[in-house]
Amino acid sequence: MFVDGAWINPGRPDSVYTGNKRFELDLSQPPGKDWKYAGFLLGRFRYPDDPVFHTDQWPGLPIARRLEGRTFLYLTDMYADHLKIYRFDSKRDGELAIPSGFIAGRPRPVQDVLNRPEGGD
Repeated sequence: MFVDGAWINPGRPDSVYTGNKRFELDLSQPPGKDWKYAGFLLGRFRYPDDPVFHTDQWPGLPIARRLEGRTFLYLTDMYADHLKIYRFDSKRDGELAIPSGFIAGRPRPVQDVLNRPEGGD
């Protein structure tokens, strides 16, 4: 978890998320052919205000959850100081994770995040 981790999507056990990529698994295939790259999750041009581009830029540990038929991705930084929340809309944005929430524990690490509350938390 120092820089990145991985999490299997509970709604799609063949889908694995890291902090900025998604991979698909096919465990019926031999080693080395049992996974493939599915897509990059972060959209610097589509979502330039995404907190990941204004904090430490290390995606950290991903946690994927399926809620009411939709996939959400939660990312903590390596110090568990803040939590980034993303949702997905494959029809609109394909593989891109849509920034949907951000919770910070201290003001200094998030001083460059746009539209943050006073004090940063």
